[in-house]
Amino acid sequence: MSYIFMAMVIGYIFGCIQPSYIVSKWKGKDIRYEGSKNAGASNVTIIFGWKFGLMVALIDILKPILAMAIMVLFIGNQVTVSTLQLLYFINGSFVIIGHNYPIHMQFRGGKGTASLIGFIFALNWKIALLGLAIFILAAVMSDYIVIGAFSLYFFLIGYTYFGGYGLYALLITLFITLVAIIKHVENFIRIYNKKEAGLRQFIKHNKIETGA
Repeated sequence: MSYIFMAMVIGYIFGCIQPSYIVSKWKGKDIRYEGSKNAGASNVTIIFGWKFGLMVALIDILKPILAMAIMVLFIGNQVTVSTLQLLYFINGSFVIIGHNYPIHMQFRGGKGTASLIGFIFALNWKIALLGLAIFILAAVMSDYIVIGAFSLYFFLIGYTYFGGYGLYALLITLFITLVAIIKHVENFIRIYNKKEAGLRQFIKHNKIETGA
């Protein structure tokens, strides 16, 4: 039980590191009240440009990788391989929860897609490259980043099930997928009402804004 608690705490602390919020404050703004009001890389890109957006995305991707590395340093060889694998899922899921609901931002964080990518990379980098390709393909074909994001969640569910990580790990992936659905309800409503900005529109807008 103490290892589970440790995995949760380390994950949540790393998740609460919010580069989007730090960048916006440095720029004299608050990301929670600008653009889409989402504390994530895409909103940073819209407001401050590609360079800052890419930096935020990379940090958010690194968060679960570093969180798992720190967790392993503390735990070492004190648990079995199967237990350690479960702790990976607990730790990674709490990075996403911390990113989405950071306590120091009144629980108004991002939507967790970049941290999800980092989570999968921490589990298996080869599988993560495949997942990333599916994410990009789904986003391009649908013209919506949110569709790409959910293709990645469903990819993780499939990988967890067929990878033999066990029932508890599968339940964790289902839970963070449910959290993602809740966080993206407004996106799906905008897609239904044909008001959601498409990927091509997003790229075109930011080319203009950044002078690319």
